[in-house]
Amino acid sequence: MATLTSAGVTFGDATTQSTAAVVNTTTVLSATAGATAGAVGTYAFLYRSTSVTPGTTYAGSGLLWGAVALQAGCGFIGTGATAQSGTWRCLGNSTSLPQPVTLYLRIS
Repeated sequence: MATLTSAGVTFGDATTQSTAAVVNTTTVLSATAGATAGAVGTYAFLYRSTSVTPGTTYAGSGLLWGAVALQAGCGFIGTGATAQSGTWRCLGNSTSLPQPVTLYLRIS
């Protein structure tokens, strides 16, 4: 049986395997556009009641979102109170503002 190895993954008989989905700009953008808010792989501006560290993961139960208002000279502040699901990776920094908002990526 002939095998095919690609990116460290070995497939069975290369002559009988079905064609895998093509990954290109069009398919990625289409999948992104079809994602619902809060789905794995999406981004959101959320806030947490304590300071956060970029790159750290946080449980969605401790992250809130809602309306965001610009506070003069201090950046964005959160005003909502709906907890998230899953696990989110912090992509920004927030420190001492009341309800500081930063960008997160849902990873699971």
